[in-house]
Amino acid sequence: MRNKDRRRSKHAIALAAASTLICLLAAACSSADGDSTAGEGALGTIPPDSPSPAKSTLTFGSISADTGPVILSSIADGTEAWARYVNTHGGIGGHPVKIVRCDDGLDATKNQDCARRLIQDTSVLAVIGGETVVTPLVAAPLLNQAGLSYLSTETTGEGEMKGPAMFAITGGAITQFAALAKHFPANGAKKVALVNAASTSSSKAAARTTEEVKAAGGSVVATVFAKPGTPDYSPVATQLLSANPDVIFTGVTPTDLPALVRAIRQQNPTVKIATLASQWPATTVKTLGDTKDGLYMATDWAAFPDDSADPDITAMRVMLHRMGRQASFGQGSMSGWLGGRAMEAAIAGMKDDKITRAGLTAHLRAATLTVKGVPVPLTLPKGSAPGGYDGLANPSAYINQWKGDDLKQVALVRDVFAPAGG
Repeated sequence: MRNKDRRRSKHAIALAAASTLICLLAAACSSADGDSTAGEGALGTIPPDSPSPAKSTLTFGSISADTGPVILSSIADGTEAWARYVNTHGGIGGHPVKIVRCDDGLDATKNQDCARRLIQDTSVLAVIGGETVVTPLVAAPLLNQAGLSYLSTETTGEGEMKGPAMFAITGGAITQFAALAKHFPANGAKKVALVNAASTSSSKAAARTTEEVKAAGGSVVATVFAKPGTPDYSPVATQLLSANPDVIFTGVTPTDLPALVRAIRQQNPTVKIATLASQWPATTVKTLGDTKDGLYMATDWAAFPDDSADPDITAMRVMLHRMGRQASFGQGSMSGWLGGRAMEAAIAGMKDDKITRAGLTAHLRAATLTVKGVPVPLTLPKGSAPGGYDGLANPSAYINQWKGDDLKQVALVRDVFAPAGG
């Protein structure tokens, strides 16, 4: 299969798992055309704002890290961009959409406060995504206990994947890590070194990745936790390379991925480096210049936004520019956008008199969204292992490699999680 055709096929398969409601509502099916907003140029255009819908507002929450040691805001930005786009096209069935956003600063206490704020705000129907590694440990259990639906778009911990009010479109970062852990040992790179930001959540992610690498026939020869805000990654690179790994997995949020990659490449120009596309979009990695060659990236979404002409991606990019959030454009913002699309599809399947917090949660539990003919259940099937690692709607991810200025698909890794207890 030619590369162009492969990218198209990859794009269609991944969007089918999450890009909900592209053809369920006529308003959301509008293509990008007709606007001449200054500065958008070749990015594509969308119609100008339409009159506000007359029906009641549908409010959703989002928790992000807009401040703190590591900025994780792109998913919430993507969700806000979706809400703006929906509102320019008549809302959801005539209902305008509002996003209540809470910044946790990657702090557990603030994350707890965000969860309680959203729970206490009775206008909030559900929480959509958000990009903070604290949420699975702190906010998710509180939301679940309160019965406030949480729709995860980039899952970072098992707390987001189990419970009567928790829903996952895909496995997010966990799925991507599992794909890396399965792919590289199976293809000769059996000695793996891990580097993560220093946090409780990252420690758990590293432990899970270690299990997956072992199940795939490899071994983790070094595990390094870098303090967020590290000014010089040379000592980190030295520690990783001293174990003589075949591949280095850069995990959850080392503060500056380009700086880390440069530090590794200065000491070893050939070792494989693999990371998550959701955390570090292709547009950021391009700042590495020639040193990006040989860098691998895993994603459980569609083709990377910077080489796609998909109308959803075009519309999202324009909306981010209008919001002044151009830097958020990438895989993270796309997952936030698609999380909104999923909620849009769920709301479209309900009657107006049932759009309540409890009614939405009940609907999501029973819903199987049909997207382009593909059924996408949001709940975990019966018999899933604790945490749901083997029961996600889309337990697969793409592994891509930089070749010059292009990302080339290396493999689509399916059934990425080891059997329970494996």
